[in-house]
Amino acid sequence: MGIDHDKLNKILEGLPYTLTQEQSEFLNLFLTTKGHCSLLGSGGSGKSTIMWILKLYYEDEIVFAASTGTASEELPNNIGCGTGHSLFNMPRDFAIDSDWKKRPSDILTKTDLIKIVVLDEGYCYNSQDLAFIKHQIDKVNKRSKNRSRRDIRLLLVGDCLQRLPIVSTKGKKLLTEEYGHWLMFRSRVWKDMKFTVKVFSEGKRQKGEEPKDIWFRKALKVLRFGLTEHYPIILKGFNKKFVGSNHSDDAIYIAPTNKKVNVYNENYLNKNPNIKITFKVKFDKKYTTKDFPMDWEVTLAEGVKFITLVNNPDEGWFNGTILTATNVSSEGVYAIKEDGEEVFVGIHEFKEEELYADTVTKAGVEQLVQKRRHKASAFMLPVKLCAGFTFARCQGRTIDQELVLDFGSQRESWLYENKNMEDFMVAGAYVGFSRATNIDHIKLRNPLRPEHIKVCRESVNFWFENINK
Repeated sequence: MGIDHDKLNKILEGLPYTLTQEQSEFLNLFLTTKGHCSLLGSGGSGKSTIMWILKLYYEDEIVFAASTGTASEELPNNIGCGTGHSLFNMPRDFAIDSDWKKRPSDILTKTDLIKIVVLDEGYCYNSQDLAFIKHQIDKVNKRSKNRSRRDIRLLLVGDCLQRLPIVSTKGKKLLTEEYGHWLMFRSRVWKDMKFTVKVFSEGKRQKGEEPKDIWFRKALKVLRFGLTEHYPIILKGFNKKFVGSNHSDDAIYIAPTNKKVNVYNENYLNKNPNIKITFKVKFDKKYTTKDFPMDWEVTLAEGVKFITLVNNPDEGWFNGTILTATNVSSEGVYAIKEDGEEVFVGIHEFKEEELYADTVTKAGVEQLVQKRRHKASAFMLPVKLCAGFTFARCQGRTIDQELVLDFGSQRESWLYENKNMEDFMVAGAYVGFSRATNIDHIKLRNPLRPEHIKVCRESVNFWFENINK
């Protein structure tokens, strides 16, 4: 496969930054080869930039989805079309015979427009999910009255060292019997698909060259890869950040369970003397509620801090903007940005859309293009109280303010050590600490202990196998 250098150079010249060597190498690899690929990297390593470049390069021949509705919403420049489950019509539990007979979405079946499918947060899928995706791709690759023979490429983007697929102990056994392993990258399906894997090893979230900054980046590597010989050093260092409950009321709190987060959020609201208003989502009948990308209700009051979850550049706020409420009504909320500017956040329409192919004429030539068709809507204030999050729900976020991590008291160690909860908080310590841009932002509600640091050894081995390639 050859590269259209004129087109690529024009795209790269339009970027406000220069690609890293790893990004350039991946682009050259992907644009000059065939077959399925996977792009591995931690948060801030540049994966989103690559996806946007691929969209500009392949235009309507590439489609983007993600393992969750939230991840799809966070894809750059609104390129996400929803979840991989919707795109491939995948079951959310163990597949039965009738599931394998279902056809994927129209954009894949009714034309041969799509040549590449990109799935973000792809390492949240298990081995059955990958088998089903392969099955659906094989199905639509075949020639039919609507389409020519083709070879769709799958690009899985994500981080195998963060969130794992959620599978019960019984489920792991069943998946291992059927596919060789419950983790997709250790399964027979993965081997059959012959993925080419590229790793982005450089993260960009934590910067600075002071000794404390360098120590922080090294400590994050210990948490990420489970380097047990260094645990005593980082435990001693991080536990200097132990403050108990002696932290700012406006600090962002991260805990392992919804119960702890709900208690914190409730206390945060109760300290506020102003009238509380609760916003609840309203769904159209046909909306896929499981794919809704945020909580179904949120309570606000004048004076509370909250974070926006979508982009609205016309109003001056974006996904991740932190605001302080000044006036709350059923229509929405007026709020102050950190720079003092007042903005309004109103009820947002979350559109569930499906992609389809249509024929247009360009320069006298008919060609297929992607278009979006409205399927259903949900209406909700697109914010979350900027007080407490679970470790799982804060993945992907960058936090540049005071951050309180609560791994639980010593009495709650059973959560980490119970034999039926081996996957509980795997990679949680890394996810929590690595949200912070600076170690000075971090506070600990309880001391960090060795049992809090959990990693998936199969994932670590997979990472280094591909680094060493």
